[in-house]
Amino acid sequence: MSAIPSPIRPVIANRLLEERPSRAPDYKAEVEATTEVIKALRETPTTVLTKLSEAVRQLTDADSAGVSLSGRNEGQQIFLWQAAVGLFEKYLGSVVIHKESPCGCVLETDTTLLMVDPGTVYKTAAQVEPPIREALLVPFHVDGRVVGTVWVISQSSKTFDAEDARLVTNISELAALAYQTLVKLGDLELLSKTVQLVADSQFMERGQPFPRQAA
Repeated sequence: MSAIPSPIRPVIANRLLEERPSRAPDYKAEVEATTEVIKALRETPTTVLTKLSEAVRQLTDADSAGVSLSGRNEGQQIFLWQAAVGLFEKYLGSVVIHKESPCGCVLETDTTLLMVDPGTVYKTAAQVEPPIREALLVPFHVDGRVVGTVWVISQSSKTFDAEDARLVTNISELAALAYQTLVKLGDLELLSKTVQLVADSQFMERGQPFPRQAA
């Protein structure tokens, strides 16, 4: 993890995912949850990222969960909290500068990260109440490019283990599918109309018009 800036390294705790006892997988619950996400994508696509966030929150017993999309806003690289459930629901639609967000480190390293007490190094995380005890963040990709993160948050006694990491990783594949489908169909109505997704440039590079929502 040499790409991680030295000020951030003290809160990175991926080793704990292997050191902690891991609970047994509940494949039945996982299948049921992912089936509901796929159903939402098919029947009510505008709700799919929220459904996905709720599914991963329940599967991991996290206090909060969500999906952040990478993009640009007024020339700055940012993350848009497009979905947020649990205690973090009140922050839904927030736009956070790349370097001030734990998601930014995930994008730079393109790897799953477990952070403990991220508020000690991130100003935005320090402002969250109740305080963030742990954050488990997983990148997802479209055409080999990181376009966002799926994250779960502990603001209580919950600690994340290897099984949580496996679940969030699996769910992140559905996030990639949902993102790609919604963007190509023009059904991804952003909570912040000023954000330009990284997918904009992907479509333009291929010479295709990028589908846009009405303001």
